[in-house]
Amino acid sequence: MVNSHMESSNEYTHLIRSIRDLIKRNWVITINHIYREANFAADFLTNYALELPLGLHLFSIPPPGVVSFIANDLYGITYSRYVLP
Repeated sequence: MVNSHMESSNEYTHLIRSIRDLIKRNWVITINHIYREANFAADFLTNYALELPLGLHLFSIPPPGVVSFIANDLYGITYSRYVLP
């Protein structure tokens, strides 16, 4: 969505435009896709954020449910994913 040149109209349009504006600044930036199996904690937080109102949210403790994923990431526990050729 962020790297695509297609314009869409949904509830995240403003956020995507803001990200694109940041990318256009005079700096070097790289965006890489990482499969959710490589980072369950980030995947969990992404889905968790969809349930919250748009804006900045700071947590003094991790949200319920993410601690086990953080531990798995910390200990390097990996999960395989089958990707079609």
